[in-house]
Amino acid sequence: MTRDEIFNLIVDGLTSTFQIDRARVTPEATLYEDLDIDSIDAVDLAAKLQRETGMRMSPEVFKSVRTVADLATALEKLLTNAPPIDRTAARVEPTDANRFDGPSSV
Repeated sequence: MTRDEIFNLIVDGLTSTFQIDRARVTPEATLYEDLDIDSIDAVDLAAKLQRETGMRMSPEVFKSVRTVADLATALEKLLTNAPPIDRTAARVEPTDANRFDGPSSV
């Protein structure tokens, strides 16, 4: 995903989720002051970005983000340093070794 695609993903997330005017979402715009994103909104935005990218940004990284450009940079780093996601992986079925049948009697 290119930097422009990441920026557009963020813009789309902000405008569709929070009905923010697209013109207000600039790289320099601060999430909390300029765009009026509060902590609950930030969690919603992080969840939306996770759904869109398949990658989870750590709470520490997300808390350090101040501007839209900061968020794009953090997401770009996350996406470029992440191993590829295998979306075809089979579901793991329980085995006798990892099955929990309740408390054991000792």
